[in-house]
Parts: sequence; structure tokens; C-alpha cells
Amino acid sequence: MSRSRKRRGSHLIIFSREGGWLTHHLYNYQGFWYGNHFLGGVIWAQQHFEARPTDTLLATFRKTGLTWIKALSFAIANRHNQDLPGHTLLTKNPHECVPYIEFYAYEKDPISALNALPSPRLRSTHIPYASLPRSVASAGCRIVSIIRDPKDVFVSMWSFISKSYILSVWSPSRYRLSLNSVTVPGAPFWPT
Repeated sequence: MSRSRKRRGSHLIIFSREGGWLTHHLYNYQGFWYGNHFLGGVIWAQQHFEARPTDTLLATFRKTGLTWIKALSFAIANRHNQDLPGHTLLTKNPHECVPYIEFYAYEKDPISALNALPSPRLRSTHIPYASLPRSVASAGCRIVSIIRDPKDVFVSMWSFISKSYILSVWSPSRYRLSLNSVTVPGAPFWPT
């Protein structure tokens, strides 16, 4: 494990760094492992995301069924204002309909983009509960989460990786394969 320094605004943050599955390096922040792109979004969300009492946040660990719950939640939330032949989910991916709060960090004007959304807002995240922006708890918004057996998550993640280009840069000889030693984004599954 090595150390890495990142500057966020006027703050210098020191992270533990390790090789990861889905990216060359993962950084330990608040006890959880993140890829560089995702980590920037987590820190941005903690500093800038302002939850509203009417918000619903879909918060899950990776590969536990977030795409499925996004589609269901969006369909339920919009059941009165969309007809089946023209339903948004027929032309857009659920991730477009219910975006991640941490990825607003990469918008041209992220705060205006979030504030422009009418209430009630339906948003999603892979940020673990302990690292969610403080405004989520203080606003009293709803949090919907899916829990899945860690072995099933591991198999789902392996299946996802094996179908993508990532497998070409990943090799078992580079990383030890055991549920206790593999560092994956968002891990540990449960805080230790």
C-alpha cells in the first residue's frame, strides 16, 4: 500500500492507495475504496450536495441491482405523467433518468444543475451510508437501499468485468483472488 496526496480546494487530503480491479489505483477515503474519478465525485457531493426533505436517494453497493431499482423507482414516480407508448424508459437508460449525485461534480455548472431540478427529486449513489453528504441525514430525505449476498455481488462483478475491456488489463497473477484480500471500489461491503 502506498500513500497519495490530492488537493481539493484549500484542503490537502492524504489517501492510502492500492492496485484495484477496475482501475489501476484505488484510494481509501473514510474507510472505503474509490477509483480516482469516483473519489472526486464523492468529495464534491459531500461538500456541495444539498438534500431536500422530498428527495429520494437510491443508495446501493455496486452490482446489487441499482439499474433495476432505478427503472422501477422512475416508473413509479412518473406513473401519472407518462403514457406507455412514449415512456422515457423506452428511449433512455435508467442511469440517464436517475443520475448519480457524485457525477454532478463533472457537469459544467453542477450546483445550478442540481438546484434546477423540481421537487421531488429522484437521485442515486454508490456512496456508502457513512460517507453520504451530511445534508442527506439532516434533511430527512428517503433512502432506498438494496442488500445482496456478498458472494453474489462478487460473481456479478466478475461477470461484468469478464464481458468488458477491463479484463484485458486485469490478470489474476497481478492481484490475489480471495474475498478477504481483493480491493474493489466501494469496499468493504460492511464497514470494519
